[in-house]
Amino acid sequence: SKAREAEVEKGEERTNDVVTDFYKDLQEQVNVLEESLGKAKDIDKQDVPAYLDETHRKLTQLGKYVTDSVMFLPSYDVQKAQDIVKEMTSKFHDVQSLIEPKKKFGFKGSRQKKLAPTDTKTKQEQSVIVSAKPSLDVGVSLRNKSNERHELKAESTDHGDITLADLDNCKIIVHGTPSTVHMSNIKNCVIVAGPVSSSIFIENCIQTKFLLSSQQLRIHNTVETDFYIHVTSKAIIEDCKQVRFGEYPDLNWISEETWKKSKLLKSVNNWALVGDFNWLAADKPSPNWTKIDTNPPFKSVDEFLGS
Repeated sequence: SKAREAEVEKGEERTNDVVTDFYKDLQEQVNVLEESLGKAKDIDKQDVPAYLDETHRKLTQLGKYVTDSVMFLPSYDVQKAQDIVKEMTSKFHDVQSLIEPKKKFGFKGSRQKKLAPTDTKTKQEQSVIVSAKPSLDVGVSLRNKSNERHELKAESTDHGDITLADLDNCKIIVHGTPSTVHMSNIKNCVIVAGPVSSSIFIENCIQTKFLLSSQQLRIHNTVETDFYIHVTSKAIIEDCKQVRFGEYPDLNWISEETWKKSKLLKSVNNWALVGDFNWLAADKPSPNWTKIDTNPPFKSVDEFLGS
């Protein structure tokens, strides 16, 4: 609805409402796919290829919807949704095996040829299922570093997917406008990234400081960590404790050219609106995170990296 879209734009939507809406939309897509699969036996032989192509398109669309929603869902619901995609994929291939015309082969080499459709089917099935799983190792990757400083330049990060993993006591700057940034297993680091045009995903992090700008921010299994953020949607945490959120001190530290490339709204910052999947009570604040209301002890990116 337009009212819900307005809430999302302002970062005011409730976390449990997001999950409820997800299942409503997911069920509608499943119903459409089930209806299509139910018509399989009535399809004329000459229409079978087109029917299978269209049904597989709907199945792929279902998998993509789950993938695109991972940022907003608790881990339990991510797994549940992926299981639904697997189930529908299995049903599709059962129908495919039932109605797809079987070619007749001669005796010579027939055994090898008959194996081919099975191999193709497996690849199709995997392509749908895997697409429903978030990837934490894509694009440009920086991992297994200790006591080092690294800068990822814009020419390698613009519109790409960035992975930072297994870092200890490092200082990292991600320049440019990545599409997504995935971080995992981060300890005692200082990290600057953004503006990121889509999402930042962080998991398994401890005693680290972040200076971030993005559309979406999802944080999982993180403790004793500070976030100074600019986010146009809102941050969502899960299985986190003692995390603190403050406002990105000065967005003018980022050039106007970079803002334009990112297509993020510089004027919208919902840094103080944090959804906690482990705390859905609307009348009491989550004990797992707090605001940083004091002025930050740094006045530039260089000072932040030295803090």
